[in-house]
Amino acid sequence: CRRLDEDAPPGSETQRWEVVTPIEFPGMVARSVTPMDIRVDAAADRPTLSISSGASETQCSGGPGWAQALLSRIGEIATTVSSNTVDVQEDEGGGLTVVSRVKLTVKLSIPTLLLPPFVPAGPF
Repeated sequence: CRRLDEDAPPGSETQRWEVVTPIEFPGMVARSVTPMDIRVDAAADRPTLSISSGASETQCSGGPGWAQALLSRIGEIATTVSSNTVDVQEDEGGGLTVVSRVKLTVKLSIPTLLLPPFVPAGPF
């Protein structure tokens, strides 16, 4: 995880971060790299944290070329957008509860050929 907007003014409500998630695949190193916008509303009675992300990129190294090509091309057929709002609410007993509301949208554009020519025949 690294901050992408290190030059943002201090106290800025919105921050831009890059999150790198490993993807397990035999014989290779693959990572999903996703930029995220983080907004913190500390001025409210109870703080609210909003996280949204858009396009992610899959980066691969090592392993067979067909596997690298397959994982790298996932972004060409799949688009995901997510948002997560986290806030603190008072429950019936007077305690505090953290509530997270997540929205995830996945859109697939599957090409006419289900398996591109670089994928070897099974069995898998």
